[in-house]
Amino acid sequence: MKNLINVLVPVFALIASGFFFSTLNAQPSQTEQTVTASANIAAPLILTKVEDMNFGLIVASEGGTVTLAASEDADRTFDGPEALPGNTGDPKAAKFTLRAHPQATVGISFDATVELDNDGEKMTLTLSSSVGNEVDMSATPGNQIEFFMGGTLNVAADQEAGVYSGEFDVTVSYQ
Repeated sequence: MKNLINVLVPVFALIASGFFFSTLNAQPSQTEQTVTASANIAAPLILTKVEDMNFGLIVASEGGTVTLAASEDADRTFDGPEALPGNTGDPKAAKFTLRAHPQATVGISFDATVELDNDGEKMTLTLSSSVGNEVDMSATPGNQIEFFMGGTLNVAADQEAGVYSGEFDVTVSYQ
């Protein structure tokens, strides 16, 4: 019996220690965490033309340039040609409103030049923007800005009288 006890006690101790350690080291076979998925959809870009560009009445007695400021007041400066005395012809810079997502940067692109045409007679207009080619909307209250397009019109010394017109595109995109 003493031999049986000598054998059973160590075997029992070995089995008990295995059970005890396996209980302490037991890990679940499965665990779970909840994850939140989110998305923030940017507000759509909305570009609205408010006003077309108009250089007003110009006397082309000699060649040169007329520059229309890209601003609300649309001041004109003349280098050669002149304004028609007593009648400005209501010069206006093109005016736009732009709505965009707050904290976004919006690129503004447009052709560098556009040709104005009057039955085959042409003048070249070099365009400019009051905001350049990029707008940071993070500093814009209400997520909306106004901006203006002006430019410099090249007038020939023998420029034919008449109404000259041309079109250009303004494109906005998130940067």
